[in-house]
Amino acid sequence: MALGEQEQQILDLIYGLVYPQGTWPTYRTVDLHMDKRLDIGDTQAALLSVSEELLKRPWQVGFYDNDEVRLTLRGVNACQGGRDDLDALASFLGWVCSREAQTPVDPPDFMVTSREYAEALGLDLGPVPDAQPPQPTPPGQQSVSPEAARARETMIHLRVLGMLVPSFWQSAGHSQEGPWDWTFVIDRRRLRRYREVRGGADLLRIEEELEQSAPLAVAPALQPETDTPDVQTILAGDVSTTAEDARVVVPSPRPGYETMLSVLREDVAALCTAAVSQERYDDAIFDAFRHVEAEVQRRTGLPDVIGSRLLQHAFMEEGPRQIKVTHRQGDQQRLYEMFGAAIGLHRGDRAHKDKPALICRTLQECVRLLAHACVLLDLLDRDMAVTPTILGYAQRDDDTLTLRVERATPTTRVLIDERPCPVLRRGLGTITVSTVGIPTDEHDVVLIDGSLQSPSTPIWLVRAAGLGNWYRVEEVNMPLYTNQDCIEPLVLQPVVHVT
Repeated sequence: MALGEQEQQILDLIYGLVYPQGTWPTYRTVDLHMDKRLDIGDTQAALLSVSEELLKRPWQVGFYDNDEVRLTLRGVNACQGGRDDLDALASFLGWVCSREAQTPVDPPDFMVTSREYAEALGLDLGPVPDAQPPQPTPPGQQSVSPEAARARETMIHLRVLGMLVPSFWQSAGHSQEGPWDWTFVIDRRRLRRYREVRGGADLLRIEEELEQSAPLAVAPALQPETDTPDVQTILAGDVSTTAEDARVVVPSPRPGYETMLSVLREDVAALCTAAVSQERYDDAIFDAFRHVEAEVQRRTGLPDVIGSRLLQHAFMEEGPRQIKVTHRQGDQQRLYEMFGAAIGLHRGDRAHKDKPALICRTLQECVRLLAHACVLLDLLDRDMAVTPTILGYAQRDDDTLTLRVERATPTTRVLIDERPCPVLRRGLGTITVSTVGIPTDEHDVVLIDGSLQSPSTPIWLVRAAGLGNWYRVEEVNMPLYTNQDCIEPLVLQPVVHVT
Protein backbone atom coordinates (compact mmCIF):
# COMPACT_ATOMS: atom_id res chain seq x y z
CA MET A 1 0.00 0.00 0.00
CA ALA A 2 1.49 3.33 -1.10
CA LEU A 3 1.26 5.96 1.65
CA GLY A 4 1.05 9.71 1.25
CA GLU A 5 3.65 11.86 3.00
CA GLN A 6 1.27 13.06 5.72
CA GLU A 7 -0.07 9.54 6.38
CA GLN A 8 3.48 8.25 6.77
CA GLN A 9 4.35 11.06 9.16
CA ILE A 10 1.28 10.37 11.29
CA LEU A 11 2.06 6.65 11.58
CA ASP A 12 5.71 7.31 12.47
CA LEU A 13 4.71 9.91 15.09
CA ILE A 14 2.20 7.59 16.81
CA TYR A 15 4.58 4.64 16.86
CA GLY A 16 7.44 6.82 18.11
CA LEU A 17 5.37 7.82 21.17
CA VAL A 18 5.13 4.20 22.37
CA TYR A 19 8.60 4.33 23.96
CA PRO A 20 9.49 4.91 26.79
CA GLN A 21 5.99 4.86 28.34
CA GLY A 22 5.31 1.35 27.06
CA THR A 23 1.75 2.04 25.93
CA TRP A 24 -0.08 3.56 23.01
CA PRO A 25 -0.40 7.34 23.32
CA THR A 26 -3.73 8.95 24.16
CA TYR A 27 -5.53 11.12 21.64
CA ARG A 28 -4.71 14.21 23.70
CA THR A 29 -0.99 13.42 23.50
CA VAL A 30 -1.15 12.73 19.77
CA ASP A 31 -3.11 15.94 19.19
CA LEU A 32 -0.47 18.06 20.96
CA HIS A 33 2.41 16.40 19.11
CA MET A 34 0.73 16.62 15.71
CA ASP A 35 0.09 20.31 16.24
CA LYS A 36 3.68 21.07 17.25
CA ARG A 37 5.63 18.67 15.06
CA LEU A 38 3.49 18.25 11.94
CA ASP A 39 1.59 21.56 12.00
CA ILE A 40 -1.72 19.69 11.78
CA GLY A 41 -4.52 21.67 13.42
CA ASP A 42 -7.41 19.20 12.96
CA THR A 43 -6.09 15.97 14.44
CA GLN A 44 -9.49 14.24 14.36
CA ALA A 45 -9.83 14.67 10.61
CA ALA A 46 -6.21 13.71 10.01
CA LEU A 47 -6.52 10.46 11.99
CA LEU A 48 -9.83 9.52 10.42
CA SER A 49 -8.28 10.01 6.98
CA VAL A 50 -5.78 7.21 7.68
CA SER A 51 -6.88 3.82 6.34
CA GLU A 52 -8.58 1.44 8.81
CA GLU A 53 -6.07 -1.18 7.67
CA LEU A 54 -3.34 0.90 9.36
CA LEU A 55 -5.03 2.68 12.29
CA LYS A 56 -7.62 1.23 14.67
CA ARG A 57 -10.82 3.25 14.70
CA PRO A 58 -12.64 4.18 17.91
CA TRP A 59 -16.08 2.65 18.29
CA GLN A 60 -17.64 6.10 18.58
CA VAL A 61 -17.63 8.76 15.83
CA GLY A 62 -14.29 10.31 16.85
CA PHE A 63 -11.53 10.01 19.43
CA TYR A 64 -11.96 11.18 23.03
CA ASP A 65 -9.01 12.70 24.91
CA ASN A 66 -8.22 9.53 26.90
CA ASP A 67 -8.71 7.10 24.00
CA GLU A 68 -5.55 5.25 23.03
CA VAL A 69 -4.50 5.80 19.42
CA ARG A 70 -3.30 2.40 18.23
CA LEU A 71 -1.95 1.10 14.96
CA THR A 72 -2.73 -2.27 13.44
CA LEU A 73 0.08 -4.71 12.68
CA ARG A 74 -0.04 -3.43 9.09
CA GLY A 75 0.29 0.10 10.39
CA VAL A 76 3.32 -0.87 12.47
CA ASN A 77 4.81 -2.59 9.42
CA ALA A 78 4.56 0.70 7.52
CA CYS A 79 6.44 2.67 10.22
CA GLN A 80 10.14 3.36 10.32
CA GLY A 81 11.65 0.35 12.10
CA GLY A 82 8.26 -1.36 12.30
CA ARG A 83 9.13 -4.22 9.95
CA ASP A 84 12.14 -5.15 12.07
CA ASP A 85 9.95 -5.00 15.19
CA LEU A 86 7.41 -7.39 13.63
CA ASP A 87 10.22 -9.80 12.74
CA ALA A 88 11.38 -9.58 16.36
CA LEU A 89 7.80 -10.30 17.50
CA ALA A 90 7.68 -13.35 15.21
CA SER A 91 10.93 -14.61 16.75
CA PHE A 92 9.43 -14.11 20.22
CA LEU A 93 6.35 -16.13 19.27
CA GLY A 94 8.60 -18.87 17.91
CA TRP A 95 10.39 -18.96 21.27
CA VAL A 96 7.03 -19.11 23.10
CA CYS A 97 5.92 -22.03 20.91
CA SER A 98 9.19 -23.81 21.66
CA ARG A 99 8.69 -23.25 25.39
CA GLU A 100 5.10 -24.48 25.17
CA ALA A 101 6.21 -27.70 23.47
CA GLN A 102 8.53 -28.41 26.42
CA THR A 103 5.97 -27.54 29.13
CA PRO A 104 3.82 -30.31 30.69
CA VAL A 105 0.11 -30.27 29.93
CA ASP A 106 -0.78 -29.85 33.61
CA PRO A 107 -1.23 -27.01 34.48
CA PRO A 108 -2.93 -26.01 31.21
CA ASP A 109 -1.62 -22.42 31.26
CA PHE A 110 1.91 -21.16 31.60
CA MET A 111 3.63 -17.80 31.79
CA VAL A 112 6.54 -16.25 29.95
CA THR A 113 8.39 -13.16 31.12
CA SER A 114 10.59 -10.54 29.54
CA ARG A 115 13.48 -11.54 31.79
CA GLU A 116 13.26 -15.15 30.58
CA TYR A 117 13.21 -14.07 26.95
CA ALA A 118 16.02 -11.57 27.47
CA GLU A 119 18.11 -14.33 29.03
CA ALA A 120 17.41 -16.55 26.01
CA LEU A 121 18.63 -13.74 23.73
CA GLY A 122 21.62 -12.96 25.90
CA LEU A 123 20.34 -9.45 26.68
CA ASP A 124 20.89 -7.55 29.92
CA LEU A 125 17.78 -5.84 31.34
CA GLY A 126 19.54 -4.45 34.37
CA PRO A 127 19.48 -5.58 38.00
CA VAL A 128 16.73 -7.81 39.36
CA PRO A 129 14.53 -5.78 41.78
CA ASP A 130 14.74 -6.42 45.50
CA ALA A 131 12.10 -8.43 47.28
CA GLN A 132 10.62 -5.19 48.67
CA PRO A 133 8.08 -3.50 46.37
CA PRO A 134 10.05 -0.91 44.34
CA GLN A 135 9.04 2.68 43.92
CA PRO A 136 7.89 3.28 40.34
CA THR A 137 10.40 5.31 38.34
CA PRO A 138 9.79 6.84 34.91
CA PRO A 139 11.55 4.57 32.37
CA GLY A 140 13.53 7.42 30.89
CA GLN A 141 15.01 8.30 34.29
CA GLN A 142 16.26 4.87 35.35
CA SER A 143 20.02 4.63 35.67
CA VAL A 144 21.07 1.58 33.63
CA SER A 145 23.77 0.83 31.09
CA PRO A 146 23.18 1.76 27.42
CA GLU A 147 22.95 -1.95 26.59
CA ALA A 148 20.24 -2.49 29.22
CA ALA A 149 18.36 0.59 28.02
CA ARG A 150 18.31 -0.78 24.45
CA ALA A 151 17.21 -4.20 25.71
CA ARG A 152 14.39 -2.59 27.68
CA GLU A 153 13.22 -0.70 24.62
CA THR A 154 13.11 -4.00 22.72
CA MET A 155 10.99 -5.58 25.47
CA ILE A 156 8.64 -2.60 25.56
CA HIS A 157 7.97 -2.88 21.83
CA LEU A 158 7.45 -6.65 22.14
CA ARG A 159 4.87 -6.11 24.90
CA VAL A 160 2.94 -3.44 23.01
CA LEU A 161 2.96 -5.41 19.75
CA GLY A 162 2.25 -8.70 21.48
CA MET A 163 -0.98 -7.25 22.86
CA LEU A 164 -2.06 -6.52 19.26
CA VAL A 165 -1.65 -10.15 18.25
CA PRO A 166 -4.99 -11.98 18.55
CA SER A 167 -5.49 -14.53 21.25
CA PHE A 168 -2.11 -16.13 22.03
CA TRP A 169 -2.29 -14.74 25.59
CA GLN A 170 -4.94 -14.86 28.29
CA SER A 171 -3.67 -11.98 30.38
CA ALA A 172 -0.72 -9.64 30.38
CA GLY A 173 0.83 -7.21 32.82
CA HIS A 174 4.05 -5.62 33.94
CA SER A 175 5.71 -5.01 37.29
CA GLN A 176 6.23 -1.70 39.06
CA GLU A 177 9.76 -1.71 37.65
CA GLY A 178 8.43 -0.60 34.28
CA PRO A 179 6.65 -1.74 31.10
CA TRP A 180 9.74 -3.64 29.99
CA ASP A 181 9.38 -6.08 32.93
CA TRP A 182 6.30 -7.90 31.65
CA THR A 183 4.52 -11.24 31.93
CA PHE A 184 2.23 -12.97 29.41
CA VAL A 185 -0.07 -15.79 30.55
CA ILE A 186 -0.25 -17.95 27.40
CA ASP A 187 -3.37 -19.58 25.95
CA ARG A 188 -1.88 -22.85 24.78
CA ARG A 189 -4.64 -23.84 22.36
CA ARG A 190 -4.80 -20.49 20.59
CA LEU A 191 -1.01 -20.36 20.37
CA ARG A 192 -1.04 -23.22 17.85
CA ARG A 193 -1.75 -20.99 14.85
CA TYR A 194 1.61 -19.26 15.40
CA ARG A 195 3.78 -22.40 15.28
CA GLU A 196 4.69 -21.88 11.63
CA VAL A 197 5.39 -18.15 11.93
CA ARG A 198 8.84 -17.29 10.64
CA GLY A 199 8.66 -13.51 10.19
CA GLY A 200 6.52 -10.41 10.28
CA ALA A 201 4.93 -11.24 6.93
CA ASP A 202 3.42 -14.40 8.47
CA LEU A 203 1.87 -12.31 11.26
CA LEU A 204 0.28 -10.00 8.71
CA ARG A 205 -1.09 -13.00 6.83
CA ILE A 206 -2.62 -14.47 10.00
CA GLU A 207 -4.14 -11.10 10.92
CA GLU A 208 -5.75 -10.88 7.48
CA GLU A 209 -7.05 -14.47 7.67
CA LEU A 210 -8.62 -13.85 11.08
CA GLU A 211 -10.30 -10.68 9.84
CA GLN A 212 -11.74 -12.50 6.86
CA SER A 213 -12.96 -15.47 8.91
CA ALA A 214 -14.60 -13.35 11.63
CA PRO A 215 -18.36 -13.12 10.98
CA LEU A 216 -19.76 -9.66 10.42
CA ALA A 217 -22.67 -10.49 12.68
CA VAL A 218 -23.63 -13.33 14.98
CA ALA A 219 -27.05 -14.14 13.62
CA PRO A 220 -28.58 -16.29 16.42
CA ALA A 221 -27.46 -13.93 19.13
CA LEU A 222 -28.71 -10.83 17.34
CA GLN A 223 -32.33 -11.90 17.69
CA PRO A 224 -34.38 -10.19 20.41
CA GLU A 225 -34.60 -12.06 23.69
CA THR A 226 -38.41 -11.98 23.39
CA ASP A 227 -40.61 -13.03 20.49
CA THR A 228 -42.42 -9.67 20.33
CA PRO A 229 -41.37 -7.78 17.17
CA ASP A 230 -40.97 -4.02 17.06
CA VAL A 231 -43.48 -2.21 14.87
CA GLN A 232 -43.13 0.84 12.66
CA THR A 233 -46.02 2.64 10.96
CA ILE A 234 -45.21 3.68 7.40
CA LEU A 235 -47.36 6.31 5.72
CA ALA A 236 -47.69 5.91 1.98
CA GLY A 237 -47.75 9.60 0.99
CA ASP A 238 -50.33 10.32 -1.72
CA VAL A 239 -51.30 6.65 -1.99
CA SER A 240 -54.56 5.93 -0.22
CA THR A 241 -54.17 3.05 2.25
CA THR A 242 -56.13 1.64 5.11
CA ALA A 243 -54.74 1.71 8.63
CA GLU A 244 -54.19 -2.04 8.49
CA ASP A 245 -52.30 -1.79 5.19
CA ALA A 246 -50.09 0.99 6.53
CA ARG A 247 -49.06 -0.96 9.62
CA VAL A 248 -45.94 -2.81 8.49
CA VAL A 249 -44.09 -5.11 10.86
CA VAL A 250 -40.34 -4.44 10.69
CA PRO A 251 -37.95 -6.41 12.95
CA SER A 252 -35.86 -4.01 14.99
CA PRO A 253 -32.17 -4.41 14.14
CA ARG A 254 -30.00 -5.70 16.97
CA PRO A 255 -26.49 -4.31 17.39
CA GLY A 256 -23.57 -6.41 16.18
CA TYR A 257 -21.18 -7.88 18.72
CA GLU A 258 -18.62 -5.14 18.01
CA THR A 259 -21.08 -2.48 19.16
CA MET A 260 -22.06 -4.43 22.26
CA LEU A 261 -18.44 -5.05 23.24
CA SER A 262 -17.65 -1.35 22.90
CA VAL A 263 -19.12 -0.73 26.37
CA LEU A 264 -16.46 -2.96 27.93
CA ARG A 265 -13.02 -2.02 29.20
CA GLU A 266 -10.49 -2.03 26.42
CA ASP A 267 -8.39 -4.84 27.94
CA VAL A 268 -11.43 -7.12 28.33
CA ALA A 269 -12.71 -6.33 24.83
CA ALA A 270 -9.31 -7.05 23.27
CA LEU A 271 -9.09 -10.33 25.19
CA CYS A 272 -12.58 -11.61 24.39
CA THR A 273 -13.54 -10.27 20.95
CA ALA A 274 -12.23 -13.27 19.00
CA ALA A 275 -14.10 -15.79 21.17
CA VAL A 276 -17.34 -13.76 21.10
CA SER A 277 -17.18 -13.36 17.30
CA GLN A 278 -17.00 -17.16 17.00
CA GLU A 279 -19.87 -17.65 19.51
CA ARG A 280 -17.50 -19.27 22.04
CA TYR A 281 -19.21 -17.42 24.86
CA ASP A 282 -18.01 -19.63 27.70
CA ASP A 283 -14.41 -19.25 26.52
CA ALA A 284 -14.83 -15.47 26.51
CA ILE A 285 -16.27 -15.49 30.05
CA PHE A 286 -13.45 -17.73 31.29
CA ASP A 287 -10.84 -15.44 29.71
CA ALA A 288 -12.37 -12.33 31.30
CA PHE A 289 -12.53 -13.70 34.85
CA ARG A 290 -9.13 -15.34 34.52
CA HIS A 291 -7.90 -11.87 33.61
CA VAL A 292 -9.51 -10.50 36.81
CA GLU A 293 -7.72 -13.15 38.87
CA ALA A 294 -4.42 -12.49 37.06
CA GLU A 295 -4.76 -8.77 37.81
CA VAL A 296 -5.26 -9.54 41.52
CA GLN A 297 -2.15 -11.75 41.36
CA ARG A 298 -0.18 -8.94 39.75
CA ARG A 299 -1.34 -6.30 42.23
CA THR A 300 -0.46 -8.49 45.21
CA GLY A 301 2.79 -9.88 43.78
CA LEU A 302 1.53 -13.47 44.21
CA PRO A 303 1.54 -14.99 40.69
CA ASP A 304 1.44 -18.60 41.95
CA VAL A 305 -1.45 -18.22 44.44
CA ILE A 306 -5.06 -18.66 43.28
CA GLY A 307 -8.57 -18.92 44.63
CA SER A 308 -9.56 -18.07 48.18
CA ARG A 309 -5.95 -17.97 49.40
CA LEU A 310 -5.16 -15.24 46.87
CA LEU A 311 -8.26 -13.23 47.81
CA GLN A 312 -7.50 -13.63 51.51
CA HIS A 313 -4.07 -12.05 50.95
CA ALA A 314 -5.54 -9.37 48.67
CA PHE A 315 -8.42 -8.12 50.79
CA MET A 316 -8.36 -9.52 54.33
CA GLU A 317 -4.74 -9.51 55.52
CA GLU A 318 -3.19 -6.21 56.61
CA GLY A 319 0.09 -5.41 54.87
CA PRO A 320 1.65 -3.98 51.72
CA ARG A 321 -0.19 -6.49 49.50
CA GLN A 322 -3.68 -5.54 50.70
CA ILE A 323 -5.99 -3.93 48.14
CA LYS A 324 -8.16 -1.19 49.69
CA VAL A 325 -10.61 1.01 47.79
CA THR A 326 -12.09 2.83 50.81
CA HIS A 327 -11.14 3.49 54.43
CA ARG A 328 -14.13 1.48 55.72
CA GLN A 329 -12.95 -1.81 57.16
CA GLY A 330 -16.24 -3.54 56.41
CA ASP A 331 -15.67 -3.05 52.69
CA GLN A 332 -12.73 -5.48 52.78
CA GLN A 333 -15.09 -8.35 53.62
CA ARG A 334 -17.47 -7.21 50.90
CA LEU A 335 -14.66 -7.15 48.31
CA TYR A 336 -13.47 -10.60 49.41
CA GLU A 337 -16.97 -12.04 48.99
CA MET A 338 -17.66 -10.22 45.71
CA PHE A 339 -14.44 -11.31 44.00
CA GLY A 340 -14.65 -14.81 45.48
CA ALA A 341 -18.19 -15.38 44.20
CA ALA A 342 -17.48 -13.97 40.73
CA ILE A 343 -14.19 -15.80 40.14
CA GLY A 344 -15.53 -19.03 41.65
CA LEU A 345 -18.78 -19.02 39.66
CA HIS A 346 -17.59 -17.78 36.31
CA ARG A 347 -13.93 -18.76 36.09
CA GLY A 348 -13.87 -21.84 38.32
CA ASP A 349 -17.02 -23.29 36.76
CA ARG A 350 -15.31 -23.27 33.35
CA ALA A 351 -11.77 -24.17 34.38
CA HIS A 352 -12.02 -27.81 35.44
CA LYS A 353 -14.76 -29.42 33.34
CA ASP A 354 -15.73 -29.79 29.69
CA LYS A 355 -19.26 -28.51 30.24
CA PRO A 356 -19.85 -25.73 32.77
CA ALA A 357 -22.83 -25.93 35.08
CA LEU A 358 -23.87 -22.38 34.11
CA ILE A 359 -23.69 -22.46 30.30
CA CYS A 360 -23.90 -19.11 28.50
CA ARG A 361 -26.14 -19.42 25.43
CA THR A 362 -26.65 -15.88 24.13
CA LEU A 363 -24.56 -12.88 23.18
CA GLN A 364 -26.56 -10.64 25.49
CA GLU A 365 -25.89 -12.83 28.55
CA CYS A 366 -22.22 -13.10 27.62
CA VAL A 367 -21.78 -9.32 27.36
CA ARG A 368 -23.50 -8.80 30.72
CA LEU A 369 -21.06 -11.22 32.37
CA LEU A 370 -18.09 -9.59 30.65
CA ALA A 371 -19.35 -6.23 31.96
CA HIS A 372 -19.36 -7.76 35.46
CA ALA A 373 -15.67 -8.61 35.02
CA CYS A 374 -15.09 -5.00 33.97
CA VAL A 375 -16.75 -3.77 37.18
CA LEU A 376 -14.32 -5.87 39.24
CA LEU A 377 -11.35 -4.49 37.30
CA ASP A 378 -12.67 -0.96 37.81
CA LEU A 379 -12.71 -1.61 41.55
CA LEU A 380 -9.07 -2.74 41.41
CA ASP A 381 -8.27 0.56 39.68
CA ARG A 382 -9.52 2.34 42.80
CA ASP A 383 -6.90 0.65 44.97
CA MET A 384 -5.53 3.45 47.13
CA ALA A 385 -2.01 2.02 46.79
CA VAL A 386 -1.89 2.74 43.05
CA THR A 387 -4.26 5.66 42.43
CA PRO A 388 -3.14 9.28 42.51
CA THR A 389 -3.38 10.53 46.09
CA ILE A 390 -3.85 13.94 47.73
CA LEU A 391 -1.41 14.36 50.63
CA GLY A 392 -2.28 17.96 51.49
CA TYR A 393 -3.28 21.31 50.03
CA ALA A 394 -2.55 25.03 50.28
CA GLN A 395 -4.29 28.22 49.17
CA ARG A 396 -1.85 30.97 48.15
CA ASP A 397 -4.57 33.31 46.91
CA ASP A 398 -8.32 33.47 46.42
CA ASP A 399 -8.39 31.94 42.93
CA THR A 400 -5.96 29.01 43.06
CA LEU A 401 -5.53 25.81 45.03
CA THR A 402 -2.27 23.86 45.18
CA LEU A 403 -2.57 20.14 45.90
CA ARG A 404 0.35 18.12 47.24
CA VAL A 405 -0.02 14.82 45.38
CA GLU A 406 1.57 11.43 44.98
CA ARG A 407 1.54 9.14 41.92
CA ALA A 408 0.12 11.88 39.70
CA THR A 409 1.08 12.03 36.02
CA PRO A 410 0.88 14.73 33.33
CA THR A 411 -2.60 13.40 32.42
CA THR A 412 -4.07 13.44 35.95
CA ARG A 413 -7.34 15.40 36.09
CA VAL A 414 -8.82 17.18 39.12
CA LEU A 415 -12.52 17.18 40.01
CA ILE A 416 -13.99 19.46 42.66
CA ASP A 417 -17.51 18.38 43.66
CA GLU A 418 -17.52 16.09 40.57
CA ARG A 419 -16.82 18.96 38.17
CA PRO A 420 -13.58 19.21 36.15
CA CYS A 421 -11.27 21.91 37.46
CA PRO A 422 -8.81 23.76 35.16
CA VAL A 423 -5.17 22.78 35.85
CA LEU A 424 -2.94 25.86 35.82
CA ARG A 425 0.43 24.20 36.37
CA ARG A 426 2.08 20.99 37.49
CA GLY A 427 5.18 20.79 39.63
CA LEU A 428 7.20 18.11 41.36
CA GLY A 429 4.56 16.50 43.57
CA THR A 430 2.05 19.36 43.13
CA ILE A 431 -0.90 20.32 40.95
CA THR A 432 -2.25 23.88 40.99
CA VAL A 433 -5.84 24.40 39.84
CA SER A 434 -8.13 27.37 39.36
CA THR A 435 -10.90 27.85 41.93
CA VAL A 436 -12.53 30.84 40.22
CA GLY A 437 -16.29 30.71 40.79
CA ILE A 438 -16.10 28.04 43.51
CA PRO A 439 -17.68 29.35 46.72
CA THR A 440 -16.14 29.38 50.20
CA ASP A 441 -17.16 26.09 51.76
CA GLU A 442 -16.15 22.47 52.22
CA HIS A 443 -15.64 20.64 48.91
CA ASP A 444 -14.72 17.12 47.78
CA VAL A 445 -11.66 16.72 45.53
CA VAL A 446 -10.93 13.65 43.38
CA LEU A 447 -7.94 12.85 41.16
CA ILE A 448 -8.56 10.82 37.99
CA ASP A 449 -5.91 9.36 35.70
CA GLY A 450 -7.37 7.14 33.02
CA SER A 451 -9.23 4.37 34.84
CA LEU A 452 -7.51 5.16 38.17
CA GLN A 453 -9.66 7.19 40.57
CA SER A 454 -8.55 8.43 43.97
CA PRO A 455 -10.80 8.47 47.04
CA SER A 456 -12.64 11.72 47.67
CA THR A 457 -10.66 14.16 49.86
CA PRO A 458 -12.52 16.95 51.74
CA ILE A 459 -10.95 20.43 51.58
CA TRP A 460 -12.04 23.86 52.81
CA LEU A 461 -11.83 26.81 50.42
CA VAL A 462 -11.60 30.29 51.90
CA ARG A 463 -11.14 33.85 50.74
CA ALA A 464 -8.21 36.04 51.92
CA ALA A 465 -6.33 32.79 52.52
CA GLY A 466 -3.68 32.90 55.24
CA LEU A 467 -4.63 36.31 56.57
CA GLY A 468 -7.21 35.58 59.23
CA ASN A 469 -8.33 32.01 58.67
CA TRP A 470 -8.00 28.85 60.72
CA TYR A 471 -7.29 25.56 58.93
CA ARG A 472 -8.52 22.20 60.04
CA VAL A 473 -5.63 19.69 60.15
CA GLU A 474 -6.67 16.11 59.40
CA GLU A 475 -3.21 14.52 59.09
CA VAL A 476 -0.93 14.02 62.09
CA ASN A 477 2.89 13.93 62.02
CA MET A 478 2.77 16.40 59.14
CA PRO A 479 5.81 18.73 59.08
CA LEU A 480 5.08 22.43 59.55
CA TYR A 481 7.32 25.28 58.39
CA THR A 482 7.68 28.98 59.15
CA ASN A 483 7.46 30.16 55.53
CA GLN A 484 6.21 29.16 52.08
CA ASP A 485 9.62 27.86 51.00
CA CYS A 486 9.37 25.02 53.56
CA ILE A 487 12.99 25.44 54.67
CA GLU A 488 12.87 26.34 58.36
CA PRO A 489 10.76 23.92 60.48
CA LEU A 490 8.18 25.41 62.83
CA VAL A 491 8.72 24.43 66.46
CA LEU A 492 5.44 24.22 68.36
CA GLN A 493 5.27 24.88 72.09
CA PRO A 494 2.81 23.03 74.27
CA VAL A 495 -0.22 25.00 75.43
CA VAL A 496 -0.44 25.36 79.23
CA HIS A 497 -3.85 26.02 80.72
CA VAL A 498 -3.74 28.11 83.92
CA THR A 499 -6.73 27.97 86.22
